[in-house]
Amino acid sequence: MDNASTDSSVRLLRETFPEIAIIETCSNIGYARGNNLGAQQLVRAGCDSLLFVNPDVVLHALTIEHLLSELATRPDIGCVGGLPLKPDGSVCVTAIRSKPTFLQKLISYSPLRHLPVLSGVSRKHLLDSLPETSHNSVYAVCGACILFRAEAFVAIGGFDEYTFLYEEEFIVSEKLIKDGWSVAFASAAAYEHSEGLCSRLIPFRRRIHFLRSELYLARHYYGWSAVLCGLLAFHRAMEFVFLVPLVQLIKHTLGR
Repeated sequence: MDNASTDSSVRLLRETFPEIAIIETCSNIGYARGNNLGAQQLVRAGCDSLLFVNPDVVLHALTIEHLLSELATRPDIGCVGGLPLKPDGSVCVTAIRSKPTFLQKLISYSPLRHLPVLSGVSRKHLLDSLPETSHNSVYAVCGACILFRAEAFVAIGGFDEYTFLYEEEFIVSEKLIKDGWSVAFASAAAYEHSEGLCSRLIPFRRRIHFLRSELYLARHYYGWSAVLCGLLAFHRAMEFVFLVPLVQLIKHTLGR
């Protein structure tokens, strides 16, 4: 699936792997629509599992094998995520997450999470301890590398195409759980994830995409009131203008 890339990747893929079928779009239609388009073709071809991998991910030798093995353990598992590792080998805080409260959502995706006095709020959502076994159901896994049972993906209507980018893993979790499926985590399915490697090239646009998707998730899937959504939007606007430079200044000062 190529979402109107502007480099030479499609040409190189065709030259190197001529057996691969590539779907090309005329414009960048976003994460949800682009992946749904690719998934539809795979389902029509008879695939019973669908793997979605971000371009900033490097799979390990047995990542896919471990994901497939976990998916096969229980028929109720709708999707399974692996263990994202930073390039230095440490575990990404986005490996597994609980369903956030308003305060956890506000803090966990804000520069405020770096302040020691508020770090405990984030840890209750961005879980800092992983399940002892892989066979525990979780609320949400990292969407950078996620394997779906095709039957479950079709049943929930795929990704919500209202979102262009961000919050997909939370939305599919809500849809899967509501439809009676479980979300699983496979600790053995490790992979390298350079978080934000692509989106950091468009800092302003990615912030707009995140806010739009975050508010949509809060309103349409979490059922938060217009007042809470308004407070969330106001906070995000203020943190972009004031909190980001302020927290960077505090971190720099404490680092001295």
